[in-house]
Amino acid sequence: MATATLTKPAAKGGSFLLESPQPSDVFTPADLTDDQKLIGQTAEEFVLKEVFPFIKDLENKKPGLMPQLVKKGGEVGLMGGGVPEEYGGAGLDKISTTVLTEKLSIYGGFAVTHGAHAGIGTLPIVYFGTDAQKKKYLPKLATGEWIGAYCLSEPQGLLPFRAASRLRRAEFADPRGAE
Repeated sequence: MATATLTKPAAKGGSFLLESPQPSDVFTPADLTDDQKLIGQTAEEFVLKEVFPFIKDLENKKPGLMPQLVKKGGEVGLMGGGVPEEYGGAGLDKISTTVLTEKLSIYGGFAVTHGAHAGIGTLPIVYFGTDAQKKKYLPKLATGEWIGAYCLSEPQGLLPFRAASRLRRAEFADPRGAE
């Protein structure tokens, strides 16, 4: 699916708060194309038929179930919406991606997994990856064969009292740098 083009310049900063929009500038669900509606229907049916029957198991963190569902989602094209077609994705426009994400959010647990996979784990490669990285990773991420993720670590951990103790030390530090 090709990306839609804007017919007028995008609003700059918070200017949309001060301007009165014309009725033709307001997008509503009635403006969705048949393709966009079909994408939403497919996503909703997937969650209802493939995810909902396993909610109890998902809530109990049954090992391997979520990756299995991600792979199934990839098989029907739900995991690669933001991936260009040339790399095996759907190459969806922003509105279609929004519809897809909205319909997958019927069950929050799957929506979070999809968001981490499709957004945090995949889009940085789409936007900033080299050609070699895109060829290596995107086809497998788009199909759900590989699951995208994100890992954040801090050398001292993220315990709140450690952050607070560092703040206090910094506030009372000797301006000459001596401790």
